[in-house]
Amino acid sequence: MRYSPSFDHLQPLVDALIESGNPSTSDGFRTNQGGADCVMRDLVDLQIIQPLIEADEHASKIKADAEGVHCLHCWASIRNPAG
Repeated sequence: MRYSPSFDHLQPLVDALIESGNPSTSDGFRTNQGGADCVMRDLVDLQIIQPLIEADEHASKIKADAEGVHCLHCWASIRNPAG
């Protein structure tokens, strides 16, 4: 059996974005072949979630770019809306 790391540690980031008025259009994380994605309605505001990223046990593996936030530990992403 292959080990599949949990993306639960990213849920507080999604919760903070939702609390700030940016809901998920995917109703949370959806698993796919490459891991899991949570698509937000608006652009991910890094100022809101940066403190949570820095406090995360996998902070060194969490990267942000123009598409959103990606965790290389569990292969999950919090994505900006398409377009």
